[in-house]
Amino acid sequence: MYLVGKYAAKYKILPTVTYGLIETSTQEKENFTLSHHNLIIEGWGVRHYDLFLKYKSEILELFDFKQEIHHKVDKIISTTSNEDTIKIGVHIRRGDYQTFFNGIYYFYDYSFIHYIRQTMNLFPDKRFTIYICSNDNNLKKDYYIKGLSNAQVVFPNGNAGEDLCLLSKCDYLIGPPSSYSLIASMYGKAKLHWMVEDMGTIDSTSFKTFEDLFTTFDNFWVNPPQPPKKVLFLISRFLDGGIDTVLVEYINNLCNLTKHRVSLAIMLKMPEYEVFANRLPKNINIYYLVQNKYLTWYKRSKILNHKHTFSFLDEIIINPIRRILTAFRLFQFTKGHDVIIDFDSTFGSLINFSSKAKKICFFHFSFAKEYEREPRHMKRRVKNMNNYDYVVTLSDDMQKEALEMFPNLHNKLIRIYNSINLNRITVQAKEEVFDSRINEQFILAVERLEETQKDLTSLIDAYKELTKRNIHNLPKLFIIGEGKSRSVLEEHIHKLELEGHVILLGFIENPYPWMAKAQAIVHSSKFEGLPTVLIEALMLDKLIISSDCPTGPAEILKNGKAGILVPVGDIVGFADAIERVLSDKTLQESLQTELRQHRKLFMAENSISALEQLF
Repeated sequence: MYLVGKYAAKYKILPTVTYGLIETSTQEKENFTLSHHNLIIEGWGVRHYDLFLKYKSEILELFDFKQEIHHKVDKIISTTSNEDTIKIGVHIRRGDYQTFFNGIYYFYDYSFIHYIRQTMNLFPDKRFTIYICSNDNNLKKDYYIKGLSNAQVVFPNGNAGEDLCLLSKCDYLIGPPSSYSLIASMYGKAKLHWMVEDMGTIDSTSFKTFEDLFTTFDNFWVNPPQPPKKVLFLISRFLDGGIDTVLVEYINNLCNLTKHRVSLAIMLKMPEYEVFANRLPKNINIYYLVQNKYLTWYKRSKILNHKHTFSFLDEIIINPIRRILTAFRLFQFTKGHDVIIDFDSTFGSLINFSSKAKKICFFHFSFAKEYEREPRHMKRRVKNMNNYDYVVTLSDDMQKEALEMFPNLHNKLIRIYNSINLNRITVQAKEEVFDSRINEQFILAVERLEETQKDLTSLIDAYKELTKRNIHNLPKLFIIGEGKSRSVLEEHIHKLELEGHVILLGFIENPYPWMAKAQAIVHSSKFEGLPTVLIEALMLDKLIISSDCPTGPAEILKNGKAGILVPVGDIVGFADAIERVLSDKTLQESLQTELRQHRKLFMAENSISALEQLF
């Protein structure tokens, strides 16, 4: 009869009225009901909560279980527990819950065991019998028996009515939000806890009576929690630069602060240069689009600044092969993902194939400076940005530049500051360093040695200017970073006779202990996006001097209130700023007061929340 009624309602064979969730008006439906002799009434919506509760005892009497069901269930309980045993009923709903509301209330075995254990922990001196009722025919019973070895675990294996009757006679009920467990609670006096997240916590207030949950039942369906997204990050190369550092931070913060399932796809496999690989969470999937060593050989050698005659060969023959392989594998890896984030905006021409996924692009540099440096490349890049749903800029100045130069992007541009986790940096800054130079007096720059964008030459010149001023106890200048301009900078240091005073420390995986010990953080660059090292310096309460380049430093340093800003290339001005910051106590106190307030803008929670809104 149930199936007949179900399909008669679905295909409107008989007049049908449906009561859904949270009815705003029932009069029209009731008039329809009264005007038809033969009709079907379907749905789980409740018209009047107060009347239902008023007549609850009459309803239970009308719909009581048959006596043979009571007898069968009572026999199961009497042979598996006694009066001193706490009976926990577990409703494991599978089947339709895998797709129902995108699977938000579909839980795996480890989650159920977690909730059962938490319930048992509320009564440390008691014995337990766990009754597990499920519509999953392939339930791994051994997993529950082993995982709950300090309790008796029973699988009644009855029909739906028998299981419902058994659950109603338990002391406590656990399961996902469902009218099934709610009705079990209504029949008996069992208190019920509905699971709404994978590994939530349970205390004495977590279990509710039927009356408590009945009137709030609609909320679980009308305003359900959003299911976690499958997020795929894309990056062309995973090296030791600023973009790579920010990528690692975003992935870690998404994994730690949300339930989204994160994966990373790297275009070129270069394991010998993937220095941040051990910083990535262990539970994420990592894919490589191009792995063959012959297809990546030229790109790997280019990192070492090796100049040879193979560039033409690579561009004409190898690059098209890489591109075809990238497109094919990208198509494979993006299947099943809800969000695709092109983190260095290099996949724009290949990204438009994935129509269902939300597509987000991050741009990390000044639009104006990039256009000035490579106009043809930048035009092509911006054209490809139309294939994304959103283009994330890292600062307000970057967004302003983009709006002025490329007004066609105005509906896509979103500003999100880089995601920085204060707790992580604070902990890493306390790690022990086995290098005696960390105990010396020094100021510190943490930058890639790449003079096309950075301007360490001017910083070194400014330090030379300081040596001429006979400053007492002038600290050394340490520079952490690696890059293709290293030999040029070493030659410049030698030319200025600053060996022993300006030290290139090379790449250091954890620079935070050095930053914490530095008397000041200095940053010299021709252009930026949003220099992460300045935000990290804010988190560590450091005095900061930075070139006022486009874009980012002015926003990070509150237009000079949270750190000193110097015009790009102003050698004397940079030297003056360093001297003032090191000697002026009043200035130091003012800067640190401002930076402690201002750094709240760059906390990880703010950035991740803004990114989730785009999802």
